[in-house]
Amino acid sequence: MNAIGGQLEKYSVAYRTIDERLRAEKGFPWVFALVLDCAIGIGVAHLLKGLDLYEIVWPFVDARIGHLDEVITWLLSNPVGLKLNEPLNTALASFFRYHIYLWHTFVRMLRVPAIWANLPLALYAGISFAAALFADLVSIFSMHIVCFYIYALRLFLLTFTSLGSLWRAFRGQKYNPLRKRVDTAHLDSRQLFLATLLFVVLLFLAPTVTVYCFVFSMLRWVVRGFQLAIERIAELQCYVHMILDRFRSE
Repeated sequence: MNAIGGQLEKYSVAYRTIDERLRAEKGFPWVFALVLDCAIGIGVAHLLKGLDLYEIVWPFVDARIGHLDEVITWLLSNPVGLKLNEPLNTALASFFRYHIYLWHTFVRMLRVPAIWANLPLALYAGISFAAALFADLVSIFSMHIVCFYIYALRLFLLTFTSLGSLWRAFRGQKYNPLRKRVDTAHLDSRQLFLATLLFVVLLFLAPTVTVYCFVFSMLRWVVRGFQLAIERIAELQCYVHMILDRFRSE
């Protein structure tokens, strides 16, 4: 149970918000912050009354899937005049498109109108809790972007780490991880030929890998910036509590 709680605390903003409420020192600042938080949440709930979240969210999700597919199509068309490696480009595009399909299949479990009809009720628990729940939903809906970023970054690091190692081998050097230094390496002609061949192959693949890493890094950080903005709203009660505590101490 502790392991599950640790994972929820790490990844779920809603869980952290509830946990902070329960652990906070109960007193006037806590009660005032909670009442203010709930009052704002109820006000927002009344403003959103009659709004069909299901009809808003899912067309938006479907549109984002279409846009992501357009990004991959754009990468396949040698963007901004870059001549990418066609076989690797095609393989990576197919890989990422398949993962879009897997992610779309996964989120269909949330395509239940009853869930979205009752979701605004979270606002009655406070604007901070509703924002935290929304942040968790954004994490679920952007999971494929995070996966793409990790895949592309790992491939980028692997490519350039290998290029660095092969460049040292080409110059008759190798990295010693035990002593954390570069030592002399004695390679025969066959080993040197293989190192040179692999270096040239990776060098021609590196631009394609770099473009994919850059594009998905940008997408990842745009999503992350949006999540951080929502998480700041989720911390509203904590901010009010801290301000009142400070005024009381003075």
